[in-house]
Amino acid sequence: MPEGQWPNHAADATRIVFPGTGYDGPGRAAGGVVFLPVGSPPPGGWPVISYVTGLGPGLAGPERVHADRWLTAGYAVTVADHHDLGPHPYLNGEAVADDVVDIVRAARKADPHVGRTWLVAGFARGAHAALFTGLVASRYAPELHFRGTVAIAPPVHPTRLAAELTADGRRPVSPLVPFLLAGVPAGFLTGTGRALVSLAARATFGEVAEAARALTNDDGGFTELHRRPGIAQALDVCRVPVTRMDRPVLLTAGDADDAVPADVVARYYTDLRHAGADVRFDRHDTTHLGLLLAGLDDIQAWARRPGFGRRASDRDGRLTGDDFAVCALRLVQACGEPPGSPAAQAVRRGYAALWREVAARSGATVDQREFLHALDSACNGGFETELHHLADAVLRLAEGSDSVPSTEIAAAVRDPGRTDDWLFGQF
Repeated sequence: MPEGQWPNHAADATRIVFPGTGYDGPGRAAGGVVFLPVGSPPPGGWPVISYVTGLGPGLAGPERVHADRWLTAGYAVTVADHHDLGPHPYLNGEAVADDVVDIVRAARKADPHVGRTWLVAGFARGAHAALFTGLVASRYAPELHFRGTVAIAPPVHPTRLAAELTADGRRPVSPLVPFLLAGVPAGFLTGTGRALVSLAARATFGEVAEAARALTNDDGGFTELHRRPGIAQALDVCRVPVTRMDRPVLLTAGDADDAVPADVVARYYTDLRHAGADVRFDRHDTTHLGLLLAGLDDIQAWARRPGFGRRASDRDGRLTGDDFAVCALRLVQACGEPPGSPAAQAVRRGYAALWREVAARSGATVDQREFLHALDSACNGGFETELHHLADAVLRLAEGSDSVPSTEIAAAVRDPGRTDDWLFGQF
């Protein structure tokens, strides 16, 4: 990399290209940058921060300063490219997560001084992708030592964000709103609004913020965006699932943030806690960009804490639809299957259908022991039809898997009460 693009405390900066997997299956070349810190690596190699950008492709401005602080603390920093994935790829967390993990693997192959211990960190739309990465990382790359997720101003629930940011027609346009609509049919917008959305599909956050300056929601046709036909359904697809993540999570939000209101992040924090996740929430009196440096010393202390890693306890014992969706995604990723492929979609539809039947009988949440007991007694009025379709889809997925032995998956299908299985484990 040209030295003018390096963070101040990088000893080396190298662009790498590695094989990636497209969301719907076809292979592609993925790329990114590896920055190494100054000094000698510790035993086992440099720990890694896999950083997901939120302001645009590559590191620039305050994000470069943020990465520089990790380098100063003795971490290697990897930054995967995402700008080639189409309109607002950061809100398709499943499409980004594999690259965020794979660049750590590629960095280790490229340089023996890069260690296997790593965290994922991201800002804004990058924090959204970081949370999706945290949902699958330990299963997707078990040979690495994944230690947790740092999500700075994450747009965790786009529909709630749209409701809060566009409720008042006289409110200035939040720069995030045009990004939420990039790629979504929105014929109700004014000419000004359409121009902003078109810009968001190809421009950086700063460029959109500058173009939106002095405009109101009424000027763009954004007012009460979530009430427009089809918009809430489209944005809900981008929601970060709430489930018990198997590694710790740190969330930060700013009380003066005009892009990701702190109250939305606070509600997600509460939801994660109720799901049994090991999660911390730091709230700062600062702006959106100010969050990149706010409390960074505390974040780094959290990342270095003794005993950091998987917590076997802290489960709430309740299952929700999000638990089923995440379990499906983890299984698909562990089998090396692209999450949008026909085989993966069949598995995910199977989990969704089983949950719908469970919810119809038991309500929005169900006790895990009761659910597993119902599975064990499926022949006595359980979920025979749903389990049959799901098991069939899972076994077809296993036939093409090089990552998980088909015999192991078959055993899990036939014995769903096992606590370590691939079918209903890791809640």
